[in-house]
Parts: sequence; structure tokens; C-alpha cells
Amino acid sequence: AFQDIDDRTRRRNYREAMLQLLQKAFRHVDTEATLRELVRVHAERANAFASLLTIKQDDGLIVRADHDAPDELIRLTEEAGVDRNASPSAFALVNETSIFVDCIEKLPIDERCRKRLSDLSITSCWSYPVRNREGGSIGSLTVYLSDSRMPDDEELEALEQASYLTSVFMDRSDLLDENYRLSQVA
Repeated sequence: AFQDIDDRTRRRNYREAMLQLLQKAFRHVDTEATLRELVRVHAERANAFASLLTIKQDDGLIVRADHDAPDELIRLTEEAGVDRNASPSAFALVNETSIFVDCIEKLPIDERCRKRLSDLSITSCWSYPVRNREGGSIGSLTVYLSDSRMPDDEELEALEQASYLTSVFMDRSDLLDENYRLSQVA
């Protein structure tokens, strides 16, 4: 019974936080702070160990926002770059597909990465691509869990929503940056 109450509370908090984030999409906001908030809200909804938003930059992968991610996890992700076998984030980005595993042994990545994830007590991993307006993959939202489970339908929908909102804020940020650059030239 207590778990049901906790889950209902987590779901209600998630809905309220996502509504607030949606409202921010129509106002001038600090994009970086908003992305951090979005990753935090989603991580709390999934009751995640840690969550990362990674973005492809040049020939590498950077962690643009995280929630409770240990430095080792951030290092592992950024060192992997866009090598599809080196991290779940890179796999989702390069293959432009989502990945959901309830046991890290099932991850289609190299053994060294699996070992490092295991050392961090990570058991499950869900990674979902973030797409730009044209539909190309520009990053991924990855959730790491310390319990072995797959996402339920609501969690899958939440991950899709978080990915979509991330792309909205990033596109908006890119457009504002471009407008600023053009205004400086004129």
C-alpha cells in the first residue's frame, strides 16, 4: 500500500512539473537550467539512480544535463564519444533507436563499459534518442536504475515526452542563438 501511495505521488508530481516545463516553452527561459530541471523531473518520475542528457557535439558526446549522476558515469559517457559500443547513450544516438534493458548484461555495448556500470551498482538502463526538427538524432536521454526492471507504459510515454520537450528547448535555444548572431552582424 505504501508503494502505491509513493507511486501516485510521484506520478502527480511528474504531471505538475511537466506542465510547468511546457509553460516555459512559450517564455524566455534559461535553457540550461530548464534542461537540468527536465532531466531531474524525469529521473524522479522513474525513481532512477541517475539520468543523463547527452548531445552530439562535433565528433563527440557531451553530457548537457544530469541528475544525480556520479562523476564516473559522466566520464564514461563522454569518453565513449559516438562509439556505439561504448555507452548506452552513444548506442541510442548512433543507431537512432531507443534501448531498454532490465539487466545491463543485455546492453549491446562492450564488456568494459558494462563492468564500469556494474561497479556503479547500475542494474537497468533505458536510453531514448532526442531528435531535431528534421527527425535526426542529436542526443539521448538515458536513465540508469539500481533495480532490475523495464519501463511500464506510463514511463515509456514520460520518456517520449521528456525527449520531445528536450528537442523543443534545444531547437528554441539554437534559434535564439542564431537570431542573436544575425543581430550582431546587422
